Amino acid sequence: MASLSQMEIGSSLVKYPSIELHKSFLGLKKTLVYSPTSEKISLETYEYTPDKSSKIEQILKADNSTLQQVVEKTGEIEKAATSNLRLELAVSEKQSFAAVQLFRFVDFQYQPVTEIRYYEGDTAKLIAKAFM
Repeated sequence: MASLSQMEIGSSLVKYPSIELHKSFLGLKKTLVYSPTSEKISLETYEYTPDKSSKIEQILKADNSTLQQVVEKTGEIEKAATSNLRLELAVSEKQSFAAVQLFRFVDFQYQPVTEIRYYEGDTAKLIAKAFM
């Protein structure tokens, strides 16, 4: 599990209206909570080979009405041990909320490939199923 400070999407998550940042132990430990359901949010990073980029982008660019068909069509996307393509995923405990963004490592830093996408309800469950 990644820490909030290590993730590129961390600052955007804290600003999302349905997310609360809880600090404990003298402010050193930070926990994100999805406020409508009070679920803790876990942060994950996954690496993929560059040839998987188009499949991931198809999922992230799909609108909510076609997301299920795109996820089913794409199938499982194999993760890599190390690569220059990184997906950052924030998902709540019961998968009621998900946020995801794809990055590519270029010129010694991660550059966004897609915009950050936020999902709630059933679409969040689909995103969790696609990437976890």
